[in-house]
Amino acid sequence: MRRKEYNKILKESFGLISDYLRKLKKERGYTIADLNANRDDVKSLIRNQYYEEVMKHYGKEKGMDYFHEMISRGEKMLVTYKFEDEE
Repeated sequence: MRRKEYNKILKESFGLISDYLRKLKKERGYTIADLNANRDDVKSLIRNQYYEEVMKHYGKEKGMDYFHEMISRGEKMLVTYKFEDEE
């Protein structure tokens, strides 16, 4: 295969990939590259959702024990608090 042919194929395939990524971003609102760029933000979102799920599943007392155990093992966690406006 000649270099020109190879470059042409490469450009075509890259065009297809970039079109796919644009389409994916429109559908989902993010791509893998966005997740990698914002890895810490994504991890914190996952942890926050995970925190809420654990609290729902285990209840407050057992849930807090579970998280204290995770913290004592040295796992990093970011916990946010939700404030609801009183009407």
